[in-house]
Amino acid sequence: MARGPSAGMGIALGLLSAGITAYQLVLMQILSYLQWYHFAYMVVSLALLGFGASGTVLALFRHRLTAGGEGLIAGLMTGAGLGMALATGLSQLEIFRFDLYLLFVEWPQIFKLAASCLLYFIPFFLGALAIGLILTGWAERAGTLYFANLVGSGAGGLIGLVLLSLAMPDRLASLVALLPVCGGFLASARKRRKSSLLFTFGALGLCLALVVWPAALVPSQFKAVSLALNLPDAQILQKSPSAHGFVQVVTSKALRQAPGLSLNYRGALPRRRAFFVNGDPYGGIPLTQDGEYPPTYAYSTEFLGYEMIEPRRVLLLGAANVPSILHAFSRGAQQVTAVEPHAEIVILLRQWADGEPSLFPPGYALEIVHADPRARLAAEKGSFDLIRFPTVGAFGGNVGLYALNEKFLMTLEAFLEAWQNLAPRGVLVITSWMDYPVKNPLKVLATLVEMLEAAGVSDPSAHLAAIRSWGAVTFAVKKSVIEPEETTLIKKRCRALFFDPLILPGLAEAERQEFNHMDDDQFFRQVDALLFGQRQNLYAEYDFNLKPATDNRPYFSQFLRWTRVPQLTKLYGARKVPFFELGSFMIAATFILLSVFAVILIILPLFSLGWRGPGKWRTFFYFGGLGLGFMLLEIVLMQRLTLFLGHPVRAAATVIAALLAFSGLGSLVSSKLPARPGVIRRLVGCIALLIVAYAVATTLIMKGGGTLSFPLKAILAALFIAPLGFCLGMPFPLGLRHLNEQQPEYLPWAWGINGCFSVIGPVLAILVAVQVGFPTVFLLASTAYLVALAAYLPNR
Repeated sequence: MARGPSAGMGIALGLLSAGITAYQLVLMQILSYLQWYHFAYMVVSLALLGFGASGTVLALFRHRLTAGGEGLIAGLMTGAGLGMALATGLSQLEIFRFDLYLLFVEWPQIFKLAASCLLYFIPFFLGALAIGLILTGWAERAGTLYFANLVGSGAGGLIGLVLLSLAMPDRLASLVALLPVCGGFLASARKRRKSSLLFTFGALGLCLALVVWPAALVPSQFKAVSLALNLPDAQILQKSPSAHGFVQVVTSKALRQAPGLSLNYRGALPRRRAFFVNGDPYGGIPLTQDGEYPPTYAYSTEFLGYEMIEPRRVLLLGAANVPSILHAFSRGAQQVTAVEPHAEIVILLRQWADGEPSLFPPGYALEIVHADPRARLAAEKGSFDLIRFPTVGAFGGNVGLYALNEKFLMTLEAFLEAWQNLAPRGVLVITSWMDYPVKNPLKVLATLVEMLEAAGVSDPSAHLAAIRSWGAVTFAVKKSVIEPEETTLIKKRCRALFFDPLILPGLAEAERQEFNHMDDDQFFRQVDALLFGQRQNLYAEYDFNLKPATDNRPYFSQFLRWTRVPQLTKLYGARKVPFFELGSFMIAATFILLSVFAVILIILPLFSLGWRGPGKWRTFFYFGGLGLGFMLLEIVLMQRLTLFLGHPVRAAATVIAALLAFSGLGSLVSSKLPARPGVIRRLVGCIALLIVAYAVATTLIMKGGGTLSFPLKAILAALFIAPLGFCLGMPFPLGLRHLNEQQPEYLPWAWGINGCFSVIGPVLAILVAVQVGFPTVFLLASTAYLVALAAYLPNR
């Protein structure tokens, strides 16, 4: 590529980069709907696998590829768009369609997962190959072109966020595909051959056709929405796209719910319109019978909080649980504030509240607030008589599907904020489903006990009460000491509803199993250990992780201790162990699968170039360190800022857009700097120190901005990221320029090494964050940049 790039090449590169980033976001949404949330990090790794493999192909066939010139680049861009448009529909074919639930019991599912990964990999590979040809073909203009690449990538984050809010999941990929197809048209502007135009316009027509007539997306047979639609007369009443997840409203005569209902209840079970977000259950709207709603809420264990206090002000964290609203009003609440983070759900709930005033007492005061519950807790300065947290777990257990979900509402810090918002005699209430082996109830109790100790309570047992049904446990924490008359009322109500008290001041051991017997008393010994000073011993000896989640490690549903897997295998068998925590095993399997792909597609082919030669190890450690460090940092910033921005998708879009856009500016400025080892050393060393500073600073920014709107929060987050992003954009183009001056034949090899280490970055970040917390991920990112720094230390 002797001549400089055409005038439209920079814009074409920006469009392609925007398409690749937006495709990652929409693919996360699509896979969350088809399967579960765990594939978000796999998508990022697949994208980077495409970049790494493209670097290997460039290293092996550089001269042949560069001979193709701008025509080949344009074709690759158009091909990437076609791959995006077709991959989603093709993934629904039997050869590609895998099921997470079956992955560890049917070996063919692993091959289907691998085939699906390769299918989604193709558009990333084609797009990355086009980017690699541009950056290595015109390496002397790396700063300017890398600027177009990163700014386009940043814009793709915003485009993806907008599309998630406007388009149905089955149309998302085809809409995004229009970006690289248009980029291919611009890239071929210098020589518009007839065959090239036909290919481009054919691709454009196919993408538009798939937007109008999209391929049907069929979620896993085990998804809650699939099970609901199997019920008699089931139908979807409403579908709404949203960046918070695809919303479906389903109704059926058989769709009824009364969780944890007393066996003494003799009335009708209530019907409802059920909400599903990305195919997972998310509450619903009750359907009345003769203008009344069956009072099942009065026959659940959640009566516990109302026996301790007559609440006037009630705060419900999670408005989608409508029976909790009705329960509060039935017990005399004068003002109920229900907080719901999902905008589409808020609209549906407000319509319901306006349409069913007969369910509430005259002059009822119900405020349905669209806000992140944790942010609302931090912003509140009121005194609530009762604060209810969302129910934990699921009936029968959820096989650890949500182990990797950040749950900032279930951290120790969140419960402390709730405690501070209680009135002097206020009560905090949370219900957990029983699971076996017991995990969720014990972790809830451990969190409550440690919260009380952190709040300065010397005897937590004097403030704690819990009652148990056949399948659920409700805990109540009172700001003041529980009085004897309250204990008497709770016991009396338990006998009437066939419930058993689990924790109460002065409770006799025989009273714990009057109605709901357990096979052994191990659970009760564990509860007492958490309450009465043996907590650390139980943490160390139990087969599952019971330590409270924190803001540095907000994975409440992560229970697996990898050191105990052999013991669990002996007790339950190898085939059952993955289902204790399917999410963790899935991310581990993804890490192994992507590492194998990285070795096969990137590392092994590079052996043909040889590992010996002057400067090759320097290139390996420098570009490998940059790739790993950048991706670790990008992922941990997404995780860390989720609390501040209110949702993982919002955090992902904001971080990607800001980090890449400001990195692009840094890349542009780097073109003015000399590509000398001394300059590179000083810059990379400053970045390593800056990462440590950001590890501390993110702890501070997370705790603010509770009352701010999302656009303002996004702007503040972008400004916060700006200095770091600006610096991160410089080392890569400077390294390319230095390499181009010294050993230009290593350029594609450096691109491939950078991509290989980038592949494992996202999955490694989540594995480390889940096990040891966010600060360690920051430390690893800083270490990776120090490795890159060491590569440019002068030889002695």
